[in-house]
Amino acid sequence: MPCHVRATRTSSRRRLSSQPPTTIAASLDLGVPGERDAHELLLRFVTGRHPIWRLLSMRRSGAVLQVAVEWLRSREPRRFSVVDVSLDEPMLCWSELESEQAALAALRESSMSPDTARGKAA
Repeated sequence: MPCHVRATRTSSRRRLSSQPPTTIAASLDLGVPGERDAHELLLRFVTGRHPIWRLLSMRRSGAVLQVAVEWLRSREPRRFSVVDVSLDEPMLCWSELESEQAALAALRESSMSPDTARGKAA
């Protein structure tokens, strides 16, 4: 007959997370080639040994994924941007901003149409 002894502390698997639940910032259909390409581009830019961007926030506006980022490998004084990643063609457009707060505010206030190019293009 097994002996069941009550644990003196909570298992790490059962411990509740102190972080709030993650909210979905933007939804992409990875079955659509352009949206899959944008997803892969973001993964390449924000992960790995030497990421290019630190992702601050994002939102989707039609056929454009708008992301607020910090450029990690930049020597420029303006290291923050709001980047428009096209979901239907290979195109990036960005505007450089002074601070993280300015980038987040610009993303919140952005109500541009998906057709409008902004800032620099790559």
